[in-house]
Amino acid sequence: MKKYLLAFILLALLATSAQAVMSDMKILAKDEIAKLTNEKLIDVYIETKVEIAASKTFYCNSGFSTLKEYDKYKELLTYVIYLQQEMQKKGVIPPPVDEWIR
Repeated sequence: MKKYLLAFILLALLATSAQAVMSDMKILAKDEIAKLTNEKLIDVYIETKVEIAASKTFYCNSGFSTLKEYDKYKELLTYVIYLQQEMQKKGVIPPPVDEWIR
């Protein structure tokens, strides 16, 4: 019985810490994205792509626990699109982050 309780507590702590990490990312509005320098735009793009890959890996193994987590994932995907649109406007070539993550 103690083993099950300990395992449950450990899983709860891991799930809580994973959610806390994902919620730390600040999503910028379109007008804020437009104000970013090219260098900062690339940095934010890389950070976002890494966050999505990490989230995808985490949720493929455990599934979405709540609708809030699913909405957060959709928000990140939309954010990447906004970043890509701004890079296209500025003529900035996005780094091949997807290839780097693999």
